[in-house]
This record gives sequence, structure tokens and C-alpha cells, in this order.
Amino acid sequence: MKWMALILIVANMAAFYLFHDDDSQEAVSDLPRPVGAARLILIDELNFTERDALRIQEDESRQVSAPAPDSFNLLRQPLVGEDEVVQAQPFEPEPEPEPEIDPALEGLCEILRADQNQLSRIVERLEAVDMNPYIVEEVVESPGPIMVYIQPFDSYREASLEINVLRRENVESFIIADGELQNGISVGVFGTQENALTRANQMQALGYQTGEYQYTVENSEYLAHLPLQESINLSANYWLELESDFPSLNREQNSCF
Repeated sequence: MKWMALILIVANMAAFYLFHDDDSQEAVSDLPRPVGAARLILIDELNFTERDALRIQEDESRQVSAPAPDSFNLLRQPLVGEDEVVQAQPFEPEPEPEPEIDPALEGLCEILRADQNQLSRIVERLEAVDMNPYIVEEVVESPGPIMVYIQPFDSYREASLEINVLRRENVESFIIADGELQNGISVGVFGTQENALTRANQMQALGYQTGEYQYTVENSEYLAHLPLQESINLSANYWLELESDFPSLNREQNSCF
């Protein structure tokens, strides 16, 4: 009896465990299958068709993630900052070629003479038409005063004796110390030829032989030089108008000295 009870207890326990295992498997099979990252499938559990499909998906993902070919080499170009933006340069026309210079006119000028108070105005008129005149100083010798003299004596002593005689006649005089007229006696220097002639006649009346010596005076004058290579570009009407406005204007062509 005891053995029969023990066998029934063991049989009941075996049946309980058997039915409980089947219920657990059914419960697991009834649960929803995981998706996305929660889905875990072993490779060994897949057949050949499923493995090949996974391989194709992996190749497509690699192609998508690979960088696109840089045909224009854009990725290698350095980034340009706002401060480094190259501004477009303004268009500059090419300079016009300079006119050829005629060798025959080189060193020649149009020399313009005029009253000194008009010369600066003439230069301004020429500069207004793109000419390049320039002022030049010229030293001019002109006749000066006239000296009346008594012909030189053989020695300074003889000239001194005659000085005493002339002083008694109230004639202002002095002995010429050097030069071609050395030991001659000057009896006056005059600004006009008439006054010089009057003194010469007075000395001849006293028995002296006289002569005349005219000094030269250096005066500075100013004139304008205009290169002939520029002057030839001015029309004849322009020069006529300029000469009409400045009657003292005198033109001559000469070397630019």
C-alpha cells in the first residue's frame, strides 16, 4: 500500500512538471517578437537565403555611407574667410602709346619774347592747352653811359700835371689807372651823346685831343621756351589770336640754350 501511494505521488509530480513545461513554451511563443535593436537572431539560426539577403543589405549600407567622389576637387579647396575675399580689380584701360619724337626737332624751341608783365600770362595760356613752356633768364648787354677822355700821356707824372691844369679850369677829372687807356684822363661820364659831345668840344677848345668810350650794361631779361615738338601742334589761328591778345609777343625758332 505504501509503495502504491509513493508511485502515485511520483507520477503526479512528473505529470505536473510535464504540463508546466508545455505551458511555458506556449507562453513564450505567444509573446510578441522583438523588433529593431531588441531583435536578436543568431547567424547560425538563419538559412542560406536569409544570410544572402543580409549580405546584400550590408553592401548597400556601405555604398550609402561611402563619401561621394570629388570630381571637381572641391573638398581640397581652402575655406576663404570674409576678410580674405578677393575684390575684383577695377578695369584700367591700357595707356595710349606716346607719340614718336621727330629727331630733327630735338633741341629746338619756339622762343617767346614779350614785356615782362605779359610773359607770365602767355605761359598760362599755353599751359591751358597742355603745352609745357618754361621761363629762361637771359643776360643782355646794352649800351651804357659815354665817357669822354683825354688821350693817355707817356707817364703817370705827366697825367698828374694836367690834372692840376684842368682843376683850375673847373673841369672834374681823374687819371685812368689801367687798361688800354692807362694814364689817360677822364673828363666826364654822360648818359646822352649830346652831353658827351658838348664836353668833347670844350676840351678841344683848351687844346686837348679827346676820345669817347661807351660802357656796356648787362641786364637780365626773361623769355619763354616752348619745345618745337609741341609748338608744331598749335594751329596758325591760335598763334594769331595769342599775338592779337599780347602785341609785344615776338616769336623765333632757335636752339634751346
